[in-house]
Amino acid sequence: MGGRSPDAGLGSPAAAGAPSTAAASPSRPALTAEGVADGLPGVLPDDAAAAPRWQVVDASALNVRAGPGTAEHVLDSLPRGAVTEGTGRTELVDGDLWVELRLCDGATGWASARFLMELDG
Repeated sequence: MGGRSPDAGLGSPAAAGAPSTAAASPSRPALTAEGVADGLPGVLPDDAAAAPRWQVVDASALNVRAGPGTAEHVLDSLPRGAVTEGTGRTELVDGDLWVELRLCDGATGWASARFLMELDG
């Protein structure tokens, strides 16, 4: 696909050929393999007090997949700015962090964390 991330929409830096980074900034913490190893954000138990909320920030349209990883079937797409609830589950696939999201119909799907920002409760 010529360097374009399969989960980035046309307006994203990855679609324009720019390298995608997970660098931290004051408004957007980095989500990395090290963060998972340290338990942040990590996997929360099903009875966690509050489910995390996520906003699509780095893609014009973000694919939500049946499982973590780009080989999984696309279930839906979320536009930039969309806010959705997470389940608290994350997985590392080939060095990329994936977040399980709850869709508005109650179904769940997975999206790459590099295109998401976790919102404060």
